[in-house]
Amino acid sequence: MHCTPSHHFAKGKDDRGFRTKLQIGTALAREAKHAGVSFRAVAADCAYGDQDGFRCELADLVVPFVMALRPRHGSGHTRRPGPHSR
Repeated sequence: MHCTPSHHFAKGKDDRGFRTKLQIGTALAREAKHAGVSFRAVAADCAYGDQDGFRCELADLVVPFVMALRPRHGSGHTRRPGPHSR
């Protein structure tokens, strides 16, 4: 996945074309799911696994995921039962 740094955009992070890696990852998962692509899980290290919004968006899409969490961080996500862990 390629993410262009914000300083390459005319308005930086406020530019309409700028997206974070998490936004790009969520969009890719959504597009794959809607296109009928079958995959086992989205996997991420703790830099992304610690992002509550990212995990919740994937859970809302009912996309399975495996994410590393830092030991001090627990997932409070309880909206849907499924393959995610706490």
